[in-house]
Amino acid sequence: MVYRKGEFQLSSLDSQYPFHIARHSPNGKVPNLAEVDEFSRAFGGAPRHRSVGDWATFHHIFCFKEERYAKEFQERFGGFPIETTPKARKALLERLRAK
Repeated sequence: MVYRKGEFQLSSLDSQYPFHIARHSPNGKVPNLAEVDEFSRAFGGAPRHRSVGDWATFHHIFCFKEERYAKEFQERFGGFPIETTPKARKALLERLRAK
């Protein structure tokens, strides 16, 4: 994929935003997206988020610089913390597909 100069790349999320919260998204859509996005940007969330899964197990991953904001996001909107390694993401997908 080609990126423009100055565009934020997903590969830099792991290093700059180490605290990730995965939140289930039915049908690939984030419920109450405006409220979630406003909270994320106000409390140091990443300018982009990533997603994992297929249609049955689709999750959006929101990333934060500080652990306290990630925990506050989790308490307010639900979800669960995940590790930032590719191995952990693969294990997450396998666990979600098993459900």
